[in-house]
Amino acid sequence: IRDRLRITRVLGQVHQTFLIAETETGFVVVDQHAAHERVVFEALLKGLKSGGPEKQMLFLEEALQLSPREAQALQEALPFLTRLGFEIEPFGENTVLIRAYPAAFGDVHPLELVRTFLDQAQEGKVRTALEEAPEAVAALCACKSQSVKARDPLELASIRTLLERLAACENPFTCPHGRPVFFIQTLAQLEKQFKRA
Repeated sequence: IRDRLRITRVLGQVHQTFLIAETETGFVVVDQHAAHERVVFEALLKGLKSGGPEKQMLFLEEALQLSPREAQALQEALPFLTRLGFEIEPFGENTVLIRAYPAAFGDVHPLELVRTFLDQAQEGKVRTALEEAPEAVAALCACKSQSVKARDPLELASIRTLLERLAACENPFTCPHGRPVFFIQTLAQLEKQFKRA
């Protein structure tokens, strides 16, 4: 993608959903949600396969109060969450401390991540048999990770970072579910549209 895009300038957002950047040969339009899902997916998958995910350590651990049912679900999923990059430990009855979370999730609050995971686990939507289908697990976690959504306003610096992370992906062309992430419009195509060619 780096060779194909060669982004020269980030232009901004359209309807807080699509990112626009100028390239050496035209411009690219990127679906910000699909792009972020791809970035998180590949980072999680790499961590799952290597057994050594990159972690974001918290300066102050976060306490999470759980219902008895949530506490049971968390206990069962703890080995899985540990492999993803979470550091969670018991702290009294039905309370846990979160000390670290997967760096792939960026600035998302770790309590939101664990709550989202527990909601999905209790609905039977999370498979924790990592050896069976790590790609499926990573795809689901990326989708449910509070990733950048449509209508999320992004600053130019955040757009630039997301595009750089997308360019580093092995397969930047589709999200984990197969939707396209971007399309490229060349200057020649643009000129043809305006009958300049």
